[in-house]
Amino acid sequence: MLDLLEVSEHTMVVGERLVVLRAEGWSRNWRAESNPYRSADGSWRIRALPEAAWYVLKETGLIPGEVRVEDVPVAYALVEMIRRPGGLF
Repeated sequence: MLDLLEVSEHTMVVGERLVVLRAEGWSRNWRAESNPYRSADGSWRIRALPEAAWYVLKETGLIPGEVRVEDVPVAYALVEMIRRPGGLF
């Protein structure tokens, strides 16, 4: 079963799959490139990138040039977690 968990400023999410709220609605297949951080305006945010680009980053240490890292408010990101029957996750 797939659960969607809210992110808080204390959540460690680097590398986790995200569902991100964008202008066109909720979008899957994102990965967290950072843990939550406080931006210059005081809001909590996460840097996220498309999942395929995240794998390139992990393999090469570089973000593909055509990919833009998204700066997402924490309230607009949910972490995808797989819950196993009879277990926590």
